[in-house]
Amino acid sequence: MVGHYLVGALRAFRHRKAATLINILCLALGLAAFIVAYSVVRYLQTSERHFVNAERTYIISTELDFNNERPLLNSLLTAEHAARYVKEEFPELEAVTRAFAMGDTVIAAGAETAYAAGIAADPNFLDVFNLDFLSGNPSDALTKPRSVLITDALALRMFGSTSVLGKQVKIEGLTDVTITGVIGPPPRSSHFDFEMLMTWDVLETNRAVRRRAPPRSAPEHWLAITATTYALLPRQGLPKAREALLSRLPDFAGKYVPDDQKGLYGVGFNAVPLDSLQIAKLDQMLFANIGREVSIATLLFWLGALVLGLACINYANLAIAQAATTFKEIGTRRVVGATSRDLLLQSLLQTTVYATIALIAAICFVLAISPLVDQALDVEIRKIAFSDGWLWLFIPTLLLVVTAAGGVYVAMVCSDVAPSRALGNSTQASRRVSRAMIAGLQFAAACLLIVVVTVMQRQAQAIKAIAVGTQDDSIVLIGNNLNRARVGFDAYKALHAAIPGVQEVSAGTFLPWASPEVVNFSSGPSIEAPRLAINIYGIEEDFFAALDIPLVAGRYLSTEHGSDLREVGAASTQTAEPVSIVIDRALAESLGLANPDEAIGRLLYDPPSFPGEPGAIWQPSRIVGVVENRPFRVQGYGAIGSVYALVPRPWTPMLRVSPQSLPRTLEEIEDAWRQLAPNTPLDVRFLDATFDQGFRQFTMLFNFVTGLAILAVGIAVAGLIALATHEVHQRFHEIAIRKTLGAPAATVAAHLLRGFSLPVLIGNLVALPIAYLAAQAYLSLFTFRIDLTVWPFLGAVAATMTIGWLAVGYQVLRAARLDPATVLRYE
Repeated sequence: MVGHYLVGALRAFRHRKAATLINILCLALGLAAFIVAYSVVRYLQTSERHFVNAERTYIISTELDFNNERPLLNSLLTAEHAARYVKEEFPELEAVTRAFAMGDTVIAAGAETAYAAGIAADPNFLDVFNLDFLSGNPSDALTKPRSVLITDALALRMFGSTSVLGKQVKIEGLTDVTITGVIGPPPRSSHFDFEMLMTWDVLETNRAVRRRAPPRSAPEHWLAITATTYALLPRQGLPKAREALLSRLPDFAGKYVPDDQKGLYGVGFNAVPLDSLQIAKLDQMLFANIGREVSIATLLFWLGALVLGLACINYANLAIAQAATTFKEIGTRRVVGATSRDLLLQSLLQTTVYATIALIAAICFVLAISPLVDQALDVEIRKIAFSDGWLWLFIPTLLLVVTAAGGVYVAMVCSDVAPSRALGNSTQASRRVSRAMIAGLQFAAACLLIVVVTVMQRQAQAIKAIAVGTQDDSIVLIGNNLNRARVGFDAYKALHAAIPGVQEVSAGTFLPWASPEVVNFSSGPSIEAPRLAINIYGIEEDFFAALDIPLVAGRYLSTEHGSDLREVGAASTQTAEPVSIVIDRALAESLGLANPDEAIGRLLYDPPSFPGEPGAIWQPSRIVGVVENRPFRVQGYGAIGSVYALVPRPWTPMLRVSPQSLPRTLEEIEDAWRQLAPNTPLDVRFLDATFDQGFRQFTMLFNFVTGLAILAVGIAVAGLIALATHEVHQRFHEIAIRKTLGAPAATVAAHLLRGFSLPVLIGNLVALPIAYLAAQAYLSLFTFRIDLTVWPFLGAVAATMTIGWLAVGYQVLRAARLDPATVLRYE
């Protein structure tokens, strides 16, 4: 019986090769899209599994509630002293340890110097994380003060050998440390990305040397969140310990955070599983403005499922259309005794055969394009394919789901055919309408994805144009921190301004497109006054000229005005005297001002960090100028605009250089740096490249959605071509009669084209409201966003309609030019 059904499936394939191949191809594309989406999610979910304690490790996170001024921020960092209190509150934890990301750090061995990504950690760090030791003893590698582990690549770069145990290196030109271990690099999937791991006391010693004072305990400011705190749950009773940690952490803040630090923000704590860390980081980057209900894992999974669903719908639609040509055969089989169960099993078996072929093709396709996917999405698809057992356990389930979704309805239709109707001459007009509407549904999904892709692309182009600027000169960023390099900005500016290719020299207290610095300003000097979330940038007085930011109203900041200087960081002091600031146009508009000139002279208030402290002052800031919008953050985390403040000691140089002699100018910039800091390598970056790096997560999401949109359009087009081929063939007699009665070819073509176009148009109209909501949700992630005009929607409709017309054009023309005699001569 089964063999008979298989023979029937192969015979059906032989009689309808083109339509069947299109159907299998579309199903394979849908399966490929879902497998890629599923693999990316699994990659993110298993990115830390190389650590043996990954299942038991949690990251303590700090939740900052800004009292509805902006979205809740769930930072994966804590205050540095939080680890001590976590261990005190949860003694059942096997270990609590900290890590501090030092970023690019100067390491020197004799005359050899280099930048290396470094982190500082507690001595028990290696009790939680097993690293790949090539030499050294993991049990005591971090127990001795001033110790450091380095990767084998860094050892080769610095010493030309990996036999470096016991050798001395200097960190940041400040502290001598001893190499106690050589390790392999962290896996690409890991959240760790370091070349050297040093003991926590190295960090504290460097801080002490910079402030020229003995090491001291930092004040317990719970909002100074700079460290990653890891909690290792006990192996015995893991579920109970996990539940206890998650249930008791919400009360942790109430017990340990002083009341005078809770005036402006609600402070809370949570725990994120190490397995979910990468997803949590992406959620924070991409969806911080939306809220917890959106997750990158859920989004990727359902987008992949959407394309797979389209492929299954397409399969069912075409299969039913093809089955209509075999209704006479089905009716004959029913007359001679075939039951509905026999027909149901035959149809399901045929679908299973086709789905299996499509699944094999999809797996091969995914493996073939995996290098492109890995590059576009920064993942490792092949690693998941060959190491994740869940994927291969899931594939049979996926096959069953696809068979059910694509074949059950077809099987039910075929098995429910009455012999009298099947052997008659029914035109199946109602089924023709339903098939056309299903094709329209496919184009609705394609329209939705096209609108979203268009909006994402336009937003990226617009924000990059604003961010990078329009001047012909190049903006060069110096990644070195002048304070760490012990270089004064005045000396730096004087030396570099003399370089012929340098047009302007300035600096700030931030690196563009790095982590955001969003603060709350108040409209009045009290905790009850409305607060505004604002990006704040410390700058040098030539900053606006260097980055070509036009003045809209008032004046720029200048050292000629004593009230313009504002201290930042540890040296800052609050005073009742107003400090001058410049704001951007976006903030002026958010203040409800119709004209930027109205902002001049207005006061904003910088709240004290801890309003409950004695003598806390609400620092007044007077607006003296308004400039054009120029974002330096991809996201604002709820910020409505920017404030610029003049600071006396900026530490991140920014130079505007002429592109005509750029290579020579860069050489002279490096020569000048060697004069100022001979033991510190120069870190040169370009503003546009830095933007691309900061925008990388959004680019990955854009690449993913674009790929799905291409697949969705391809499935819809292929399905429409196959459907048009079938429908036109089925209506040859109707068309021949129309032409015999005098209908011109143009009228026949218009009639057919209208029949295929109407479902596509209806599908677009259904998709547009959903596309509008999706586009608005995406744009809400950004402080500076494009205006959502009608053009992306009209463009998507025009694109899908044009694609639809091209898809059915050949069959329509073929039918319009049909010679009635070739069809009716056998009647």
